[in-house]
Amino acid sequence: MSKRMALIITVLGVLAAWTVMAEEASPASLNTLHDLFSRQQGGAMVVGVTGNYPILDYTYYDYDPETFVVDIADVDVSQLPKTLTVDKGSVGSVKVESISRNKGRALAKLEIRKAYLAKCLVSTEGNSLLVKVIGTAEQPAEPPPARAPETPSVSAVTPKAAAGASKLTGISVADDGSTVTLHADGSVEYQYFPMTNPDRIVVDLMGIGRGAVPNTLAGAGEVAKVRVSLMKEQPLVTRVVLDLRNKVAGWTVRAEGADVIVRLIHETF
Repeated sequence: MSKRMALIITVLGVLAAWTVMAEEASPASLNTLHDLFSRQQGGAMVVGVTGNYPILDYTYYDYDPETFVVDIADVDVSQLPKTLTVDKGSVGSVKVESISRNKGRALAKLEIRKAYLAKCLVSTEGNSLLVKVIGTAEQPAEPPPARAPETPSVSAVTPKAAAGASKLTGISVADDGSTVTLHADGSVEYQYFPMTNPDRIVVDLMGIGRGAVPNTLAGAGEVAKVRVSLMKEQPLVTRVVLDLRNKVAGWTVRAEGADVIVRLIHETF
């Protein structure tokens, strides 16, 4: 009899635990987002999402110079379209996706592809979260006051004293991806640092323009691709980003004449 009672108590305990877990994970407890939209506001574009009640828990950041991300907690995005094509002003497209669900908290990501000179301002209004995207790369309507760019923690920054180049003339990637060489029309002053999540190597070229170098070049080996953008106009800064497939054991950056060479150590963790 005692064994039977113990079995019954155990079964009832498991059922009670399942009930609590189901209630914690229930979509009814989430703020359902039901509208994804964009609109023009003066010289800016506004991208927004609207929920059943105010959106209170969110964080935002620049993923790279052309991508802005807002992570929103405790929301259900199943009723939203996964993508929204805008192609107006400084906004190219918008993507929404659920990124995780843990302990009853659902997280979603709002990703905005934007012009590389655009600034993003986040606010809430009623039940909507709004991202105001200001300025374009080609014709900034009213550029905001110049300020230092937001930069991640810099673990290695080494400026080179010589200057003289006015533009990039090309970028070459070795067949095995062991080196990426930035070619300029003269000696270059530069800074470099790593970024993570995903792993990247960033090289800022001071006082030179992009020239005719394309925005994106195919990589090789551990280099997935190479991206080039005008980071600032005043003072002039061109940014080159190496997107890595994996975290590498090490890398170096050095100048040789009018070239800046990024060399990877071909060993992954």
